[in-house]
This record gives sequence, C-alpha cells and structure tokens, in this order.
Amino acid sequence: MANHIICCHNLSHRYDETPVIEGFELCVNEGEFVALLGRSGSGKTTLLRLIAGFERPTQGTIEIAGRLVAGNGVFIPPEKRRVGMVFQDYALFPHLTVLENIRYGLRDAGADKRAQEVLELVGLDGLADRMPGELSGGQQQRVALARALAPQPAVVLLDEPFSNLDAGLRARLRVELRDILQEAGATAIFVTHDQEEALSLADRVAVLRQGRIEQFAPPEALYRLPATREIAEFVGEANFVPGHAEGDTVTCGIGRFPLPLCRPARGEVDVMLRPEWIEVEADPQGEAIVLRRMYFGHDQLMRVELPDGTRLEVRLGPDDSFQPGDRVRLHVPGPVVSYPRQSTNGRRASRPVLKAEAAVAR
Repeated sequence: MANHIICCHNLSHRYDETPVIEGFELCVNEGEFVALLGRSGSGKTTLLRLIAGFERPTQGTIEIAGRLVAGNGVFIPPEKRRVGMVFQDYALFPHLTVLENIRYGLRDAGADKRAQEVLELVGLDGLADRMPGELSGGQQQRVALARALAPQPAVVLLDEPFSNLDAGLRARLRVELRDILQEAGATAIFVTHDQEEALSLADRVAVLRQGRIEQFAPPEALYRLPATREIAEFVGEANFVPGHAEGDTVTCGIGRFPLPLCRPARGEVDVMLRPEWIEVEADPQGEAIVLRRMYFGHDQLMRVELPDGTRLEVRLGPDDSFQPGDRVRLHVPGPVVSYPRQSTNGRRASRPVLKAEAAVAR
C-alpha cells in the first residue's frame, strides 16, 4: 500500500461567499511528483496555499506525513508543517547572499553545512556569495528551490515555477528541476496551466475545474483516455468527428474503429482523434484532400478535408512531402475514444480543436 504524504479530504474553501474549492479529495504518495493543471480560476493556487497553511479551509481536513495540520479544530501554522514553498516570483531576499537565502530558516548547528549541500545539489556551489540581483532567472529559481529543500521538508510545493522564464530556458529547467527533486527524494506538487509542463514532468496529473478534480491519472492515461470531452480539448490537441457507437466499436467518416474495453459507448457520439493518431498515405483516389501544410522541422501539421466537409488536423514526421491539393487515404491503427454527441444549433460539431497551430508543435 502506498505511503500517502499528503491527504486532503472533503476540502472546501470560500472567499467571502464565493466557493473556490469544494469537496476536494487528493492523496499524494511518498516521492511522487504531482501536477495540478487547470485554467485560471480553477482553484490550483488556492489548494497550494491551503496545503502550505497560508489559508484556513472552510471545511475538510489536510494531513501531511500522517499528521493532521488543518481541520477538526486543528490548524498548524506554515512554519511547523514541514512544507517547502517555491513561489512564482522566487521571493528571494535581495539583501542576502545566495548562501544566506538558502540557510534562512535553518536554526540548528549544521545549518551552514546543510545550506552548502543543497547549493551543490542545485548546481550553484560556485555562486554562494552572489546577491540575487546578480543571478539569471534560472539561477534564481534554483536558489528558491534550494531554500525550499534545505529544511528537508515532507513536501515541496511549487506555484507556476517556470512562468517567469523564456521558452528555451523553461524547457531546460524542467528537466533540471525534475532531476533535482528526484535526487533529493522529495514529494512535490506543482501548479501549472501549461499542459506540456504537466505531461512531461509529473508522475500523475490532477486536472482541476471549478475547484474539483475532474481526472487524476498518469500523463499517458490522461492524454490517451481523457475522462471528459472538456479534458480532451484542454490537454493536448484533438479532432472531433461525429460517429455512431455500438458497444466496443464506433463508425465515423474515416472508418470503423475499436473503442477501449473500459470505455464502451452506444448511439450518437463525437469521436476524438489526436492528430498524431492519423496515418496518411498518398492515393490519387483517396477520400481526403490536403488543404494546407505547416512544417516545423521536427514534425509538420497538415489539414485535410473529407468528402462530407469534415476537416482534420494530422501530425506527421518531418520527411513526409504532401502538398495542398494532394489526395490521400487516412488510416487510424488503434482504438479511439468517444464522447456523447455535442451539437451547435442542431448541427453536428466536427471542428478540430487545436490550441497552437502557429506555435512550434510538440
């Protein structure tokens, strides 16, 4: 049985009369890296503040490392919860050196030694005497992480840790952050609105909506089997085409496909097709026509149109050389996922949902 380091049970919180977190349930295992993913206003940061002790829950309980820290008449202040916090703006003391920032809050005789250990852990041991203003954004982030790790907390909480960094640095530091936390054996929860960050870093991702978890799953399961159409649209890119399900199979404009054994369906549905699930073959008699092609170097995004007017986005490798006007045949090799049919003004909805057509695609 997993050893739960954090347990939130029936947790609720309100600002004035506005509910932000309602009936929230979450358990995080020892050594696990969990992402809280959601749009603005979904309750991500509020939940982090409740766990850290910066807010009191309106209802419910929070346990950290087997100790009740909030609820049932108990409220343990932040400094006594064994929680390390990395803030979005790093919150470093500008008048203290790097080493002094890290040892801040350490009171025992081994404070200097411990501060030096975590400084080496985050790869900044040559910058101990620098002031925060002399560091880059990535270095400041690592100092903030070292300060959070120094007291050997039961859990580390990170609030949008990469939001202040440019795209290239953000991608590199994701890997470094994960490696540092793994080497430290830390249990961590981080808040993000970036799907790529959540999928690439976390052991499990909790998708929040209106103060509740809609799905809590490993990244692969979240991406391949979104619990709802809303999650499918939010996490990654997706095409939706109308179809008809008959238990373990579904028929749509591309063909007939199996449904996952755990997700049978019947009746009118919308079929989700991730762009990379669709294979394309050149065929002068093919049923689909290439409308456009966007080349990114490592891959490319192509829009095709079916005879009924349905348009699909297809992600291909870099070597395929289709051009607008080409006729192609489409094939989907594996199971697909379906959701109850959605319609707009009585008309079938088959619009592809893509959030980053003009950005460099994953």
